[in-house]
Amino acid sequence: MKTKTGRILAVVLIFQLLAFSACAGWLIYDAKVDRSGWAEKDGVRYYRDFHARPVTGWLDIDGARYFFLEGGIPATGWLEQDGVTRYFGSDGVMLTGWQTIGGKTYCFDGDGAMLTGWQQLEGVPCYLPGGVLATGWQEIDGKRYYFGDDGKMRTGFTNIGGDIYYFDEAGQPLTGDTYIGENRYHFSGDGVMHTGWLTSEDGLRYYQADGTMVTGWQEIDGKRYYFGENGAATTGWYQEGEYSYYFLSDGSAAVGPTEIDGETHFFTPKGMEVILVNATHPIPSYYTVNPVIVVDWHRVDQRCYEPLMQMLSDCSDAGIEYIFNCGYRTLQEQTDILEKRTQEHMKEFDLDFDEARKKALETVAVPGTSEHQLGLAVDISGEDAHAWLAEHCWEYGFILRYTEDKAEITGITNEPWHFRYVGKEISMDMKDSGLCLEEYLGAA
Repeated sequence: MKTKTGRILAVVLIFQLLAFSACAGWLIYDAKVDRSGWAEKDGVRYYRDFHARPVTGWLDIDGARYFFLEGGIPATGWLEQDGVTRYFGSDGVMLTGWQTIGGKTYCFDGDGAMLTGWQQLEGVPCYLPGGVLATGWQEIDGKRYYFGDDGKMRTGFTNIGGDIYYFDEAGQPLTGDTYIGENRYHFSGDGVMHTGWLTSEDGLRYYQADGTMVTGWQEIDGKRYYFGENGAATTGWYQEGEYSYYFLSDGSAAVGPTEIDGETHFFTPKGMEVILVNATHPIPSYYTVNPVIVVDWHRVDQRCYEPLMQMLSDCSDAGIEYIFNCGYRTLQEQTDILEKRTQEHMKEFDLDFDEARKKALETVAVPGTSEHQLGLAVDISGEDAHAWLAEHCWEYGFILRYTEDKAEITGITNEPWHFRYVGKEISMDMKDSGLCLEEYLGAA
C-alpha cells in the first residue's frame, strides 16, 4: 500500500514541477529535433544551427554561400578578410562571376574573391584596376590600351570618337608608317590613322579614306598623279611606254600648255605630252627624230613605224590602193619645198617674190612649223584610201589632222591625205571628243 501511494505522489510532484516551469518561462526542448534555419529577432534576420544557436562564419545553404557575423547575422555588401575582398548581396549570398554593383562591373572567382588586373572576358583580355572593369583609354605599365564600353580590350581597326586606330594583337596602337597585310598605312604619334595628303621626307604621299597608301596612277580631285612603289608622288619628268609626263611641284600632272625651263610644252587632259606644231608653235629645240625607211626613200620616226606599217598592211588587205607621198622632212627639205612653190607661183601667176611667197604659204608651212619635220606625219593619196583611213586611222594611233570643219582653228584647209601619229590612247580619246589637236591640247 505504501509503494502504490509513493508512486502516485511522484507523478503529482512531476506535474507540479512542469506547471511551475511553464509559469516561470522555461521551455524544454527535445535534443533530437533539428532547430536549424532562418529566424528573426527584433526585425533582424539570422541563421541558427541544429540546436537553435546562432551560427557564425562560412556556411553553404541550398547551394549558396554565406558568411555569418556574430549573432548569426549574414554579411552583406563588401567584406574584406585576410586581404581578400568579397561582396555579398542584400540577401547575404556571396557573389561570384561578373557582377554590376553600383553601376560598376566587377568579377569574382569561384571563392568569391574580387579579381584585379588582367583577366579574360568571354575569351578577350580585360583589365580591372581596383577590381572595377576598365573602359576607354588606359595606361598600364607605361603602355596605352583601349577598352570598349563592354570592357573588352580592342584589337584591329577601331573607331574612337570618329578617329580610326589600329591595335595590334597585344592591344598596342600602331604609330608611324606600317604595313597591315599588303597595305601601307600611316598613324600619328597618338595612333590616329591618317587620310589624305601627307608630306614626308621623300615627298608627298596620299592615303585613301580607308587609310591605305596609294601607289601608281591615281585621280584625286580631278587631277592625275603617279605615286612610286614607296608611295611618293612623282614630280618632274616621267616616261611610261611611248608617252612622257610632267608632274608639277604639287605632284599633279601638267595638262594643256605648260612652261617648263623657258619652253612651252603641251599635254593632253590625261597628262601625256604631245608636240604641237603649227604656224604659232614651231618645233621645239629639244625635239629629236630617229628616222627609219618606210617606202622607197620615204621615212618616218621610229615611234610610229610599226603602227604605220600595220595600218598600211590592213588597208591593202581591205582591197584599198594607196600612194605613200610623204613622211619625214628635214628642215632643208621643207625650205626647198617652200622655195620651189614660191618660184612656181611667180611664173604661173606673174607675181613678185613677196606676193608669190605669201601665196605659197597658204599651202606650204614655214620651215620649222611643218608636222612632217616631226617624222610623225604622213601624206597618203587615193580617194578610197582617204575614206578607209579616215574611218580606221584612230585604231592605229593616227588622227586625221586637218579637217574642213576645224580649218579656222588649225589654220590649214582640208587635207584628207594628212595623218598625224599621237598614239592609240590619245587618238581614240580624240575621236570620241571630236576635237582637233589644238582644242584637245588647250591651245585653240
